Amino acid sequence: MLDNQGTGMDQATLMIELLRASGYTANYVRGVITIPAQQFKDWYGFDTANVCGVLNLLGQGQIPIYSINATSAGSCPSLQAAMTDVSVEHVWVKVNISGTSYVFDPSYKPHTFTTGINLGTAAGYSASTYLTSARTGASITTDAVQNINRANIRTNLTSNATTLAQWLRTNKPTATIDDVIGGQGIVPYLGDTLRQTALPYQNAGYSTVESAELPNGYRPTLRIRYQGIDQTFTSDAIYGKRLTLSFNGTQPVLKLDGVQVGSAGTSVAAGADSNHQQCL
Repeated sequence: MLDNQGTGMDQATLMIELLRASGYTANYVRGVITIPAQQFKDWYGFDTANVCGVLNLLGQGQIPIYSINATSAGSCPSLQAAMTDVSVEHVWVKVNISGTSYVFDPSYKPHTFTTGINLGTAAGYSASTYLTSARTGASITTDAVQNINRANIRTNLTSNATTLAQWLRTNKPTATIDDVIGGQGIVPYLGDTLRQTALPYQNAGYSTVESAELPNGYRPTLRIRYQGIDQTFTSDAIYGKRLTLSFNGTQPVLKLDGVQVGSAGTSVAAGADSNHQQCL
């Protein structure tokens, strides 16, 4: 809520906690979903023209991939083919409302995309002209540069900014930031069939696991080990809080918001070296 962002698991957790606070019985459902290229693009805002790029994106996000298909066969990184669909592990919400179990996926949000304008053209920017002007009077060698023309750079930046501002006043007087630089906006759901008993894009070929709590293996964690102290925290337990390691004399003490966590560590002699580890 504070960051206005989160993973699918974070958003499922938020919805479940809100539902429980309102008196409903709600649980997590872990399973596999299969989505086509267009739905993936609408959701992630990522171009699917290169299947290897999609694999890299999901890999960096540590999202388990069950299968992925493209317009032609091959292997990455050399494959030049568009993704057609992908099956990934996902988490959604199940809640009992008046005796009927419904499922919701709070993380799925289709978007509209705004291209934005060509800022260089609108500002009258020319890279070659800018570079030539900046080099005027400078001493330049193969591996060093001195006395770049600061006055010319400032003059050009002011001129470009003025030109851009005038272009916007003339051509897009009511433009938003997204209209200028590009962006995306969530498409609100205004239909009357939001309650569904099955997720439309769930892959029924894989079993689901329902649980009251999200396993710790699916939560980001921070582990701190130092002089006999060994404590692991989930991100939701320490978010927005102060975690400190101080000494009571020569004995290290780990505190969360000023309250000691676990047992104190073994003493460290004054002036002695000691080792600590932090694991994410």
